[in-house]
Amino acid sequence: MKIVAILGVKDELDLLPHCMSQLRAIGVERIDAIDAGSTDGSLEWLEAHRADGDLGLHRFSDQDPDAQGWARLNVAIARDSGADRVIFLDADEFWIPASGRLRDCASLRDNDVLTVHRYNVPLSTQGGLMTPDHAPPRAAQGLWLVTQPVEDFRERLDAGAGLPWIRGVPVPKVAARPGCIGNMHDGGHAVDGIGDGLRRGVADDLLIAHVPFTTAERFARKVANIRRVFEVHDGYFGEHLAWHWRRWLALDTPEAVAAEFRHQCFDDQQFATLRAAGVLHTAEEMFRHWRGDDVPGGPGLAARTTP
Repeated sequence: MKIVAILGVKDELDLLPHCMSQLRAIGVERIDAIDAGSTDGSLEWLEAHRADGDLGLHRFSDQDPDAQGWARLNVAIARDSGADRVIFLDADEFWIPASGRLRDCASLRDNDVLTVHRYNVPLSTQGGLMTPDHAPPRAAQGLWLVTQPVEDFRERLDAGAGLPWIRGVPVPKVAARPGCIGNMHDGGHAVDGIGDGLRRGVADDLLIAHVPFTTAERFARKVANIRRVFEVHDGYFGEHLAWHWRRWLALDTPEAVAAEFRHQCFDDQQFATLRAAGVLHTAEEMFRHWRGDDVPGGPGLAARTTP
């Protein structure tokens, strides 16, 4: 099974080398990176590593008025990849197979279109990411995730309920057999299939650890990039698409941006409370739960959804 990753990149130099290393470690044979107009050195880093032999580099500006051009480029690359399966991700997303290898994932092998659940990696006020070494995720062992969805999450955020954005569970991503991809939805969260009898499933041996926050500086850069994107695509996004980005547009001072970042970090007491409430689980516990094994806080675990 030849596996190709199509990797979206925009100012993620802090995570990009880790993400690329993770993809290679789990068995991805080729990485096609699409840079969306990075200015932090990400593009130069990619250009310098094209000689590695397994990296393709494409460019598409997020300032392009054609907002759907990104999705079409992803589909075109997938169809030309020669892959058996293509995974779609951004540089802040780390795919974690239960066994450590994508080829071991029966869910990937046995489905034409696979929905893969995505969970936020929480931050500690004491030591950064809640991973064993506080570095970007590499394996399921010891990797903490926010796994319990919040009912009416957007409404509660808008109402000022005091919830941090990281407390939510973001929508999944997909992997697919290239020949069955007709159209990609915004963000790579779903694809429209071609043909009858497509096998669609939800992964129970694979998940995505999402790293939306690492440092205050990276978050400030993300907010600045969001402002520039909305200057071009405000009408396309409307009220519902990228709604969390629209919320961050209201952060109109450096102090407000810094405060929003701090709001995403859990201290020891918050961690203990969320753990006891079944909000936080390790990736290992998620895989055990999906296999039907008992784990702490079971009632709070997110169920696998139907694609």
